[in-house]
Amino acid sequence: MLNQIVATTCYSIKRELKKSAYWASILWVPSLLVLLSMFITITNTSAPTFNSKMVATTWEALLGGGVFAITLLFSAMTVRELFNDRATKINELLWAMSSPEAQFYGKLGAMNALIGSTLLLYISFILGVMSFVPWFNHVIRDLWRGLSGGQLLLGLLLLVEIIEWVELAAAHLATKITNKTHINQAVVTLNLAVGLAVYVSLFASLSESRFIQGLAYVLPVFSQLRVFKAGWDQSLSAVFLAMILVSEILLLGLYFAYVRYLYVQRH
Repeated sequence: MLNQIVATTCYSIKRELKKSAYWASILWVPSLLVLLSMFITITNTSAPTFNSKMVATTWEALLGGGVFAITLLFSAMTVRELFNDRATKINELLWAMSSPEAQFYGKLGAMNALIGSTLLLYISFILGVMSFVPWFNHVIRDLWRGLSGGQLLLGLLLLVEIIEWVELAAAHLATKITNKTHINQAVVTLNLAVGLAVYVSLFASLSESRFIQGLAYVLPVFSQLRVFKAGWDQSLSAVFLAMILVSEILLLGLYFAYVRYLYVQRH
């Protein structure tokens, strides 16, 4: 079983890395964030230093834009991987030797490996730019000083958790829809919902509305972001926020088991 999962994972990673579309699309995320940060900087301040409000606004906008951009990239990639492997069966020998559970775990493992490696690539890119561009180094240091280590860690954990939610939701769609066009249409709707949830939940000026507060609990991603933002605003302890994230991760585990069950049933 383990050998089958490893073989499926390696095959999926190699096939994805051979596509020029993957390497071209990962450049879209940092370019979007750079444009967004430049726009915020120009519109909010003309001084070379940033105040606390500027730091908070930039952090929320970058986190929201980053979540939307990364989920847009990887959920579409996940659906394409699941659909292509199931429908075309390119490697017949691998599929003949692999059980449905090995296929499911292997493909999701490959997507997580690609997500992790791409995020590391982004971090390496940021560190490299910080070393050679003084003003960018200044911006990153201001953002770092404006956030405590616990908040930054919890924000990154939340980012990874949201990616997992969208990835599993994409896998769920792939187990139910056999038409590739319909899958792509469903993923576009999913990405729009996630993008709306991120911005509605992160910006306090919108979340004061009763309608928005009610809407924030429609999807699991909505509730995660809404609770996290409320805890952040009220300066609750990092332990309490960590407990919230742990409970959400447990819920994510149950959802993962449900999607795996559907996939195995379909195959």
